[in-house]
Amino acid sequence: MAVAYSTSTDGGYTGSGTTRTFAHTTSGSDNYTLVGSWTRSSGANAVTGVTYNGVAMTALGTEISPNDSSGTEYIRFWGLAVGTGVGAANVVISCPTGMESIAFAISYTGCSQTGQPDASSNQSMTTQTNTTASVTTVADNSYTVVLARNASGSGSAGTNATFRTYGLSSSGTGCFDRGTLSPAGSYSLTVNHSSNKAGYQMVSIKPPSATPTNTSSFFLIM
Repeated sequence: MAVAYSTSTDGGYTGSGTTRTFAHTTSGSDNYTLVGSWTRSSGANAVTGVTYNGVAMTALGTEISPNDSSGTEYIRFWGLAVGTGVGAANVVISCPTGMESIAFAISYTGCSQTGQPDASSNQSMTTQTNTTASVTTVADNSYTVVLARNASGSGSAGTNATFRTYGLSSSGTGCFDRGTLSPAGSYSLTVNHSSNKAGYQMVSIKPPSATPTNTSSFFLIM
């Protein structure tokens, strides 16, 4: 089974509070779900945890996005091997009081339920026009996904990129992907935006390992 895009949800924006909740629907088999979060505050800057359907998600990495006059920004992916989709269930993000946050959720089917992500990369960048994200996949037929943030507002899909969802349509925080990729190696995609500061986190999601074929023969001699 190949990794394939399933569903995505724009989780919107909140200006303060210690938790935020939005519903996301998963379906299909061998489901793997990602939550992308952006936070900004002049104080503490770490999301303390994310759950989906009451199950803790794993922080896949963190990257400081460029600062602005309102405080320090962070972007991060969280991941969970869901197995068989559970239908509609809540994403719950816990963070310090007073933190601004934007979030989205995105799900894929046909994914390995262990050893995710296959690979990851991230980068904070100075002012530039457009963002090119790259990652070196390890497993053949992996699928790459990018959480991109730019201070210009909404970005759009560029070379090799497919737009999936925003974490708020005007925020400049969005999800783009590229898949399925073979052979394993270095791959990139581009998110278009006007000249401004930008950052990204990119992960690759691998399919289940193929079952080895038994080519040996057994003969019973009577």
